[in-house]
Amino acid sequence: MSYIVISDLHYHEHPEFPTIDIANNVLQQIEDYILKNKIDKVFHLGDLYHSRIKMPIRTIKPLIDRFSKWCEKGIDIYLLKGNPMHDGDNDDYNGHLFPMANVIHKPLVYKIDEWGVYFLPFASRESLMHQINLWRKESPYKKVLFVHYALQGASILDYEVQLKDSLSKKDLSWFDMVFAGHYHKHQEVWKNAWHVGSPYRISFAERDDKKGFIHVDNGKVKFIELDVPKMIQLEINSNDFAHKGEVKGSFIKIIINGTESFIRNFDYEGNKKDWLGLGALGVKFEIKRTDDIREVREARIKKEDTPEKMIDRYFEFTKDQNPNLDVKKLKHLAYIAMKREPNG
Repeated sequence: MSYIVISDLHYHEHPEFPTIDIANNVLQQIEDYILKNKIDKVFHLGDLYHSRIKMPIRTIKPLIDRFSKWCEKGIDIYLLKGNPMHDGDNDDYNGHLFPMANVIHKPLVYKIDEWGVYFLPFASRESLMHQINLWRKESPYKKVLFVHYALQGASILDYEVQLKDSLSKKDLSWFDMVFAGHYHKHQEVWKNAWHVGSPYRISFAERDDKKGFIHVDNGKVKFIELDVPKMIQLEINSNDFAHKGEVKGSFIKIIINGTESFIRNFDYEGNKKDWLGLGALGVKFEIKRTDDIREVREARIKKEDTPEKMIDRYFEFTKDQNPNLDVKKLKHLAYIAMKREPNG
């Protein structure tokens, strides 16, 4: 069995970056690879869209047209449901949008060639483990799992996932191969278990990650890197100016670090124009005030927020947890205690 695995496309319009164009280009690269290598199966492992709320037609029609074209060329498409916040709460998921595809919104098993192909859309760990334990009684075939969930031991930025809600190697030991969506960094978490990763950079947290998809051919797994825009993060402060370097075809995030006056008077539009003129695909700014400004702000808050106000706010926040307290009496005692001189 030869097939392609992609995940977390997050198809959406970004307010600052041309993400639709990037996603379309990524899909075209994948299509070219599929046709060149005569592959007839594509699995997408969740979070096809970034949000299912008020989606404009221009974010729907391109995928319908693309998948229809693939199906006309004899390519079978399997769409696994991801997080509800991205793929919606409806049980039918994308079934009404993509009737040409195999849309999977509940646990399901296919027999494809010599493989048992198992699908688990996003759900609670308890639900996933319940279904896996039911499956353990089945299938004499080799087994591959497609799931949208965190694998224990996967890395995110500089951290390893050890969450109680992740799926461990022991949990999934029944399967011969595991492919997971959900995390955007491509990685083999343990032997024969992968987070596929997103096919392009969704956020600046992914700026150092390689992006691509997986090609599986007769049980052999190969990561195919895609040509996608870079993301470059720079920091500018009142003492120096960041070196522009090579930014053509990249997304730029600029962190403005300085005093209130420096931040207020920074030439945002002029800098954005300069970066775009150098060939950047998009520019966004992030504000970081220096420590002295934070200290001034905290001192002002401390001055304006009296102890009496803090006591009142505390009782207001906790009144539902302690409904039987004599709040009036406790406030009176607290005010007296604050006015006493400390012992010693």
